[in-house]
Amino acid sequence: MGWGPLPGTYLPFLSPFFPKGGFFKPERKVVEATILFWRVGLISLFGFFMTLLVINLISVSNKIEFFLNWFLYILFINFVLSILFAMVYKIVPFLVWFHLNSKGYFTAPMMHEIISPKYAKVHFYLHLSLVFISLLTVLFPILFHILGIGLTASFGMVFTAILKASLKYKDVEKNGERFEMSMS
Repeated sequence: MGWGPLPGTYLPFLSPFFPKGGFFKPERKVVEATILFWRVGLISLFGFFMTLLVINLISVSNKIEFFLNWFLYILFINFVLSILFAMVYKIVPFLVWFHLNSKGYFTAPMMHEIISPKYAKVHFYLHLSLVFISLLTVLFPILFHILGIGLTASFGMVFTAILKASLKYKDVEKNGERFEMSMS
């Protein structure tokens, strides 16, 4: 199965790994789960392109190419899921806060009160373990069932976080204090 014409055409896609100042250089002492999700996503993307490079540069047997292709799929899916989870844990709390604040509620919760950073970090560690299990599944297919259970738990955590954010939004909208604007 061919993945592309020339290995050099993938080089522009590696630019996220080498931004000015470095993406992996910690600027803050506290590292948020969303940053960790982004890092895992970028590492998966880097692994994807390196595997793609190996497939295009080195002639391998059909059996090894089969495993490398599965490895490619898994790395790409890990990239997509990592970025998706990072965005959910940033965007959902922001949208809840923004809409409540724009409607004039005093009691609009802060972003970290909508989805707890500790909750997001627990989800990150579950996700990280699933990344490793998914990569091992290529060699040990028996782990596929464990991976399925873990993915169900992972998406369950995302669903629960969004549900809690939605319930918090509705609670503040129903019981919260609003700004009073008088036009005198």
